[in-house]
Amino acid sequence: MSPSLGSSTQRTSPPSDVESLKSEILAAWRESGYVELENIQIEGDADNVVLSGRVSTFFLRQKAECLALTLAGAGRLESRIEVAGFQ
Repeated sequence: MSPSLGSSTQRTSPPSDVESLKSEILAAWRESGYVELENIQIEGDADNVVLSGRVSTFFLRQKAECLALTLAGAGRLESRIEVAGFQ
């Protein structure tokens, strides 16, 4: 099975409950087929979502950020995801 290119999880407004948002982001990452995304941590509060962790490629970093941004909404996402081998 190849990873999906689109996302059926797009929404028009982000959920107000942080735990619900975290669950939705994790579900989107699982649905993407990129298992490595599940190693990224999600923290935050009602105003900000922070992604942190390490992935092996810039593509995976961008994929994680794009899926999370689609759900969190603009201005709410901060990425601290590192790409292995790059600082």
